[in-house]
Formats: sequence, C-alpha cells, structure tokens
Amino acid sequence: MSTLLSLFFLFLPFQFALQPTASLDMASIRVFSILLFLGWIFIALLRRKLFFPAHPVTFLLLSWFALVVLSIFFSREPLWGWRKLFFLLSFLPLFFVFTDTCKKYPTSFSRVLTSFTLGASISAGIAILQWLLQWTLGLDPLIRLWTHFVWPFFLGTDLSTMVARYPSFLVNIHGHTLFRAVGLLPDPHIASFFFGMALPCALALGFSSHSLRRITWFCAAGILLLADLLSFSRGGYTGLFFAGCIGLIWFVGQRLIIHKNTSAYPWLKTTLFIVCFILFFTSSFGSRLLSSFSLTDNSNQGRLAMWSRASSAITTHPWLGVGLGNFPLFVNPTTTYRTPIYAHNLWLDISAESGIFADLLFFALIILAVVSLFRIGQQNILFLGPGFGLLVFFGHSFFETTLFSVHILPILILFLALSTLSPSLVARKTTL
Repeated sequence: MSTLLSLFFLFLPFQFALQPTASLDMASIRVFSILLFLGWIFIALLRRKLFFPAHPVTFLLLSWFALVVLSIFFSREPLWGWRKLFFLLSFLPLFFVFTDTCKKYPTSFSRVLTSFTLGASISAGIAILQWLLQWTLGLDPLIRLWTHFVWPFFLGTDLSTMVARYPSFLVNIHGHTLFRAVGLLPDPHIASFFFGMALPCALALGFSSHSLRRITWFCAAGILLLADLLSFSRGGYTGLFFAGCIGLIWFVGQRLIIHKNTSAYPWLKTTLFIVCFILFFTSSFGSRLLSSFSLTDNSNQGRLAMWSRASSAITTHPWLGVGLGNFPLFVNPTTTYRTPIYAHNLWLDISAESGIFADLLFFALIILAVVSLFRIGQQNILFLGPGFGLLVFFGHSFFETTLFSVHILPILILFLALSTLSPSLVARKTTL
C-alpha cells in the first residue's frame, strides 16, 4: 500500500482524463483513489481490523463533512450538491488509508512526501518550459497547442473547453499579454496552489538530507518557486508571503527563545529573508501582488462583487448555507453546473454553501493541523514542509477556492493525515 500511495502522489500532476463516453470526462486520479480505498478496505476486512485515527483533526474533518452533507437537504438543486459530495468521497477515504499505512510502516510518510515533491518539481519544470515556449513559438501558436492538444488529453473535453472559454491563463504585465506558467494543470491558480504547497516540502527534504541530495532538493525548491512566480497568481503570492512571515517569526523564535541561541547565524538568515522580500516587492512579481489591493483593477472589482454576493448568501442562510454546490444558482438562477461561479474565497464559499459552523470547523481543522505538524516537526523536520504547505493553502484561500480540485484536494488530505501521526512514531534527529 505504501508503494501505491507513493505512485499516486507521483502521478497526481500528470493524471489524464478518462472518457468512457463522448459526453463524460473522468479524472483518472479519482479512479486511482477509489481503487486504493477499496484495496485497503479489502485487506482490512481480511485482517478483521479497521484503523480509525483517534485525533482531534479526524473529529473536525468528519464533523465538517457531516454539516456539508446536511446542507444538501436544504438546497434548491440537491443534484448539484450530490455531485460535489461524490467528488469529496472520491478522495476523503485516503485520509484513513494513509494514516493506517503510516501506523503499520513508519517510513512510508517519507516515501510518499518524496514522491509528491518529486512529481510537483517535474510538473513545475514543465510549466517553466511552457512559459518559455511563448518566446520562441509565439503566443497564439502556444495557446492553440495547449487548448487543442495538451488540455483535452489531461483535463478532458468538457473541462478544457471551459478553460479555453474563460482564459484566466493570460495576464497583462506592463502592457504585454503573457501565457502564465500552468504546465499540465488546468489554470494558473491551481498551478500556484500546487507549486506553493510543494515548495516547503522540497525545502524540508533539502534540510533533512545531506551532500548531493540536499543540493538536488534545494534546486527543486528553486524550480517550484520560479514556476509559482511565473503563474502570476496574486493569491499564490499572498500565500507565499503569509507562510514566509509565519516562518520568519517561528524560526527566529526557535533559535532565540527555545534554543537560547544568541549567535549571529539566525540574524544572518533573517537579514537574507528581508533582502529577498525587498527584491520581490521591487520586481514585476511584487507589483503584481500589490495590484491585488487596487480597486480600479477589473478582476478585483469582479472578486469584490462575488464577495458581496457570498456575504448576502451568508446573511440570508447563515446556519446551513444555500446548499453544497448551489452558490452559482444563488448568484444566477439560470446558470449551468459547469459555469465557474464561486466566491473567490474558500472561507466565504464554505459559509455560503454549508453555513458558518461548517466554515468555523474547517478553519479550526486547518489551524489544528498546522499546530500538530509544527509540534511533530520538533522531532522530524520533514513535517515542517506540510505544515508550511498548509499555511500557503490558508493564505491563498482568501483569494481562491480549490477544495474541489482533483490536484489540490489529495494534497490537502495528505497533509491533514500527516498531522495525526504520533511524534514518537516519526522521531528523527534533524536540525535547521
């Protein structure tokens, strides 16, 4: 099972669409996930032993899921809610598969985390190559290549058509229209989430390795960072900025308070960190992030309008929301299921569709998982990678919603599952 989980996360950014009929697309990673769960259930039944991780994270996750299910019964279009619920059920069981596997095989978490980071790094390299191709092939030929050949294979006909109809993959930088770095992923926001959540894992693998392997992982981290920057996702920049600020406070505190280290080394790292921030904000990437606060920007005006509509949904349906998957109908009663209408804010989306209590539970779930991962990170530095990956997810989620992404939800479940492990199970002496 450990090997299959490793293959699952290695395959995640390269998964392709299955098309059993001309009108039906199915992400192959969903099929892989369901088969993994069924295999785990079969083995557990043979052994007559099912494992249930008794941890507060498990309780919060199941409580949130129960409220999400309950909201469907009070929705205008229950079928839309059931479709989204079945999507969640395609991946949520991995939480139990992974925690059980790590309990039986304590080294499996390292193998899975390595496979995930390796796959993400290769995917980031493809995204950088795709971004560079526009300078040789030209913008229009690159758009035709991706919309007619690359995306139909990896995303399926329906999703690739919708991506082409709403071209968020284009951005205007200083008067130049550019194709953002997305690689094989559906859009720059998904790509930014993916690369941003993998970046701290690459750094953690680098700090926990030695010699050539350490250099390799730091190079992978550089590739992930560059691909994330070239996605030109302002939400992605916000996520990196948020995680970076928490990281600066945490690492300095560890050195000066817990270890009582008064040497110049932590101050040197702090100075380098500040210099990197200054260089970032004086670049085109920094200008892109600062434009997030411009009220004259068209995309910001659209986002504010969606925030307003989500706030209206929350005030009119505060306890159970408008129902899972029904926020688009609240905005436009004549819309179709595939129309990408959402609040552009995960916390508003959850409140609008499933109620404020579901939102508070999910908020607490992420915070508790981060605290748990940081605590385990005192014993094994590898767990700081998922911890900071969740912080990137947390910060970026104030501008986007990727909970129903086949690429992001499995990563989120992996990080949540890691937070339930016992520190004694994964203890390993590592230092920054």
